[in-house]
Amino acid sequence: MRRSIVTLITVSMMVPCENAFGQALPPIQPGSWVRVSAPDAGDLRVVGLFSGHDSQRIGVKPQGEQNTVWIRLTPSTRIEQSSGQESHVVEGALIGLLFGGIAGGVIASATHEECVSEGWFDCFMAVSKKDATIIGSLAGGLLGAGVGAVIGWAIKTERWEEVPLDRLQLNMVPLRDGGFALGVSVTF
Repeated sequence: MRRSIVTLITVSMMVPCENAFGQALPPIQPGSWVRVSAPDAGDLRVVGLFSGHDSQRIGVKPQGEQNTVWIRLTPSTRIEQSSGQESHVVEGALIGLLFGGIAGGVIASATHEECVSEGWFDCFMAVSKKDATIIGSLAGGLLGAGVGAVIGWAIKTERWEEVPLDRLQLNMVPLRDGGFALGVSVTF
């Protein structure tokens, strides 16, 4: 009996105890840009500067506001931290390539005129309507890709990384008779 009590105390000292209803957050620096989603609070979503937290709630100061909003932590609360901004050069170039290629091919096909030879070298570089459409698509695609890449570079969006909340929590509560009650909370 004594040995099991000593083992229980030793194990409980090695495992950090948290409130069974709270969440333990990994270290987030105050002033970090965070996004908190709380489906339990009517799909509440707050983006702002991280102010602090305790075992029951997290504080976020929304951009342009003076007061901190405190959100209760539940198993369904989702916290994401900004890892910087990213541009969309590749996406812009691909979209530009697609639309530029289509536009170039349509314009080249619509404006193509067959060459009528009136002299020796008059139709030296003449191409068929099919070839003109291909050349127009290639030229329009290259131009569109360049314009799209510049537009994609100018568009910046925030990158978010989820902050994992502790999924296993222990709670030790002293009882009146001198014993302890051990509570375990597991979230999925």
